[in-house]
Amino acid sequence: MFSPVSKIVRDLQGLIKGGFNEMIVLVPNLFKIGTKIARG
Repeated sequence: MFSPVSKIVRDLQGLIKGGFNEMIVLVPNLFKIGTKIARG
């Protein structure tokens, strides 16, 4: 039997993984923009 709790857990894991990938992509881009602004 498939319990709703395990579905919620899987959805949460997917969200966390997705958010993690977004962060990994976002942070270096923010860093590049930051250095550009810092240099002027």
